[in-house]
Amino acid sequence: QYERAQVLQWLLAADNEFAAPIAGWLNPLLGFVPLNPAAVGKCKADVKNALLVLDGAIGQTSFLVGDSLTLADIVMSCTLVNLFRFLLEPQERDQVGNVMRWFEACMALPEFKEVLGELVMCEKTIPIPTN
Repeated sequence: QYERAQVLQWLLAADNEFAAPIAGWLNPLLGFVPLNPAAVGKCKADVKNALLVLDGAIGQTSFLVGDSLTLADIVMSCTLVNLFRFLLEPQERDQVGNVMRWFEACMALPEFKEVLGELVMCEKTIPIPTN
């Protein structure tokens, strides 16, 4: 029961702490919603704070819950894909080494590669549109 509760905790964190602010940061840069620089800045800060919490929680473990891949790892890592693909530059990723180790291990699994393909990490954040 305890591990099931932990999985649920990570599912909720992926949805509440990551999905919304990542979308709030990325969608205006892609032109999907009107740009509000203050809102984008808040979303960016929220994501970075949540990543620091996730980094501490992961520590040196291989998985979010227990000793094997769970739905928590699948959902959280897939939630973070666009963050690492479009937004988080190398120096920012360096600040969350535990997250990156865990994320890259997930992305290296054949099941992830089959669905997501080879993930190319962001080198430079998508620029803020000027029009």
